[in-house]
Amino acid sequence: MPRAELIMVNMISALRSRGLSVVSDAMKGDEPLEIQASPISEASDATEQRDLLAAEIIRLATLVRRAASQRFRRMFDLSTLEWLVVVHLASDAPHSLTSLARSATIDLQRTSLAVGRLVKRDLVSRTKNPRNAREAQIDLTPRGRAVFNAIIENWLNKELAAGLSESELAAASALMKRLVVRAEQVLERDTRGYR
Repeated sequence: MPRAELIMVNMISALRSRGLSVVSDAMKGDEPLEIQASPISEASDATEQRDLLAAEIIRLATLVRRAASQRFRRMFDLSTLEWLVVVHLASDAPHSLTSLARSATIDLQRTSLAVGRLVKRDLVSRTKNPRNAREAQIDLTPRGRAVFNAIIENWLNKELAAGLSESELAAASALMKRLVVRAEQVLERDTRGYR
């Protein structure tokens, strides 16, 4: 099925699941898609909770990113993209530029620009990959590692988790890891569907 048709099928399915009816067959011809509201049926509690969970995760990610961006700009003169690169390199390095962009979910061009700025500031190093001479390995320098440690000490593990017990932190961490794995599976499945 061509990508445009697959997108349309997914949209129609999503609209129908929300109690809306599709009047015209938009996949045939150039007619615009007409949507009419149907009486909203009672959604199951489980569906509503799933919808709310996704919305809350997005909200949490947005708030953390905005707060971190403001704090790290003030403390370390790091942009949001730069601190994302530092955090991803701290957790799993070295990376190629492509794998770093994929891991940090940033497009390749913006990742390259952020890495270039971090290299100039001696927070990140770029070296030849001994296994592939055509690509560079990107890693944190000792100075970059010190900035990462300051980021963790000054904010992420203290302020965000304030008031949570050790068991709550462990449960939250385990749940977030499961949700990340599931989101990666969904993304991979959907990406394969569009090829």
